[in-house]
Amino acid sequence: MESSRIEAIRDTLKPMRVRLLAHEIYLQLETLEDLREFMEHHVFAVWDNLSQLKALENAISSTTRIWTPSEEPISNRIVNEMLVEEESDSDGNGGYISHFELYRKAMQQAGAKTYMIDRFLVLMQEEKDLENALEKIRLPESIKNYLRINWGICHSNNPHELAAAYFLGREDVVSELLHRLDGDLLNYHQKDLALYRDYLLRHTRINEQEQNQRIEAVMNELCGNDEQKWREAEAAAKKALEARYVLWDGMLLLAV
Repeated sequence: MESSRIEAIRDTLKPMRVRLLAHEIYLQLETLEDLREFMEHHVFAVWDNLSQLKALENAISSTTRIWTPSEEPISNRIVNEMLVEEESDSDGNGGYISHFELYRKAMQQAGAKTYMIDRFLVLMQEEKDLENALEKIRLPESIKNYLRINWGICHSNNPHELAAAYFLGREDVVSELLHRLDGDLLNYHQKDLALYRDYLLRHTRINEQEQNQRIEAVMNELCGNDEQKWREAEAAAKKALEARYVLWDGMLLLAV
């Protein structure tokens, strides 16, 4: 039954996914400068992706100095595996790097500006609160609203909602989203976009079957036979997709 519930949620989300994958922003990415501007916005989603995964870890794992067993061992295992990939992936030179840091390096290689995300992270460390940080930085409203939506999801404290937002509202669609980017642009600017191409390739290492297995295992464990949890999970996944609309729409408005 649980697998059918996941497919039912995917069916509900399908129109949103189709609209997102057909977004006009992809048609606007014609030059290296266009891609630089895209990266300067998208980097906030890369940071937020790790933040949301950490929020899920906090909801299902013991993250204090006093360890206690997880009540969701399957989800705990899968999230831990994903955190290894996201936080400490191989850098190709015998060391390790987070996907966020790889993306930032890709931005620098491509000539994109990093001052907005750098300043934001400093403020988040100082303020420990999103709204306080946003009050002290000039960012496009689309980025601010995107962050607000996902900040709310991260603070739901309900593992099934966090998992649905992350797996069904992000991971289930992110590879398709990123690979809507113009392949000719990547090939034409190979020197400037070598690290960016590497970042994209890392998001296709997990095949569809393995991804589906992860999603089913986590959602089944966290929702079980609880109808209310499944409804809340669907709502959370919709919020995550809506947040991406906000970010993409904002970039499109600035590009006009």
